[in-house]
Amino acid sequence: LFPPPPPQVQQQQQHKPVDRGRLSGTGVLKVLIKSASGLKAADFNGKSDPYVIVNCGKQQQKSTIKKKTLEPVWNEEFVFTGTLQEMISERLVLKTFDYDSPLKLSKDDPLGDVTVSLDALKHADAIEFAEGLTTQGTLLFNVSWEPLAAHMLSKGTLHVFLSHADGLKSMDSNGLSDPYVKLTLSGTTHKSKTIKKTLDPRWNESFQFTGVLKDLLAEPLGVHAWDYDFGSKDDDLGHASVSLRALEATLMADVEARLSTQGTVHLRVAWQSDGAAAPPPAFTAAAPPAPKTPGAAAPPPIPPPAP
Repeated sequence: LFPPPPPQVQQQQQHKPVDRGRLSGTGVLKVLIKSASGLKAADFNGKSDPYVIVNCGKQQQKSTIKKKTLEPVWNEEFVFTGTLQEMISERLVLKTFDYDSPLKLSKDDPLGDVTVSLDALKHADAIEFAEGLTTQGTLLFNVSWEPLAAHMLSKGTLHVFLSHADGLKSMDSNGLSDPYVKLTLSGTTHKSKTIKKTLDPRWNESFQFTGVLKDLLAEPLGVHAWDYDFGSKDDDLGHASVSLRALEATLMADVEARLSTQGTVHLRVAWQSDGAAAPPPAFTAAAPPAPKTPGAAAPPPIPPPAP
């Protein structure tokens, strides 16, 4: 007689119980798009100009365009806000496209999609993905969940891009001014360069403030414009206080400072947690050209972060 077989033991993956407070709490879903490899060639040169659109429920974000490559590297992070339950109930969809210039009069070519479940975030704070696209190639990205309280307590750098101003007050006998700006936040002040003889200056300068996000957002950004005068006291062109609360729910935002006298200063702000990727190149997109004369039409707002 043969001995009886040993009893079979069914192995089950052990998970800690789901924290219902974690599911219902508000927070930020961070999607870091790292890179792709082996993409489909959509252009005659055997390359593509890829970018990624990230969809989470009704929220959508778009990466920058990487020119003439099948192996793009982005290292761009996008933030979606809501509850973890909302994020998990909607699958994360990433769609890659090949950018075609509007001059070609054609739509951007799809390079493949990826759809993933975020169920693992019930038990984990972060998930790494290396997913094959529906056409060809692989997309590398990771996803992490951070309760809003933890996000606000993160340390890092608040970047301020001073783009341009329009319609400033004339302070000099030539009908123009020589404007510069001082930016003040949490006791730190930065001063821009001076732009000579204009009411519509283009600075295109970046400044950094470091600290805890909650502390940096606790007070508005002080914006003070001045007209430089050689050998005498500089003239006040006006000031403004600008709320940066938009950074509670996003990593980058455009803001306007409407001065107390006249004119508007256009800025862009971005938050970079310690160890996170730097703001994308679109953060420092140059301002549109200034009008040729003080009486010319004011320029349009600074271009949006998406290319």
